[in-house]
Amino acid sequence: ARYELGTLLLGSGRRGQAIGHFRLARAVNPDFPEVLHNMAVSLLAGGDIDGAVDHYQQALRADPDFLEAHYNLASVLAASGRWPAAVEHFRKVLAIDTDSVEAMNNLAWIFATCPDEQVRDPANGLQLAQRAADLTDHANVSILDTLGAAHASAGQFDHAIATARRALTMAHDAGHTALAEQI
Repeated sequence: ARYELGTLLLGSGRRGQAIGHFRLARAVNPDFPEVLHNMAVSLLAGGDIDGAVDHYQQALRADPDFLEAHYNLASVLAASGRWPAAVEHFRKVLAIDTDSVEAMNNLAWIFATCPDEQVRDPANGLQLAQRAADLTDHANVSILDTLGAAHASAGQFDHAIATARRALTMAHDAGHTALAEQI
């Protein structure tokens, strides 16, 4: 009940109250992965990146196949520049759900654009981006943006330009001005 109430409070933007209920739920069951996950989400919303990472990791110790925890942890790690760990968790997402377009896209972006030469992997980035684009019928602007970056990273500049132009046209047509500027 505390977990459910905390989840409702978190969903309504009352993060502080949600954390209190998650702590009480955790006192009853310290290894409840969903509580640990939602605590991480709450901490992240409050800007506590390290606390969020710790709670995502605890959730994964309680349930190593917790797909959403792997995905969210990978996203936080990537956003904070912890590339090898982010790659590891995006790969775990894909091991659990081989058709996770979001994980493919994010991992492809890291492989195509990562400033760390040890992590960058243009060939795998292109393969993942192409698969994500195929799974979405080449209709997702963000995935096409990643595919363009992956082509460029792999030295396929004509394909990169053509793909970026298609993504740009789609973004403009959909009225996504900010995304079009980014592309």
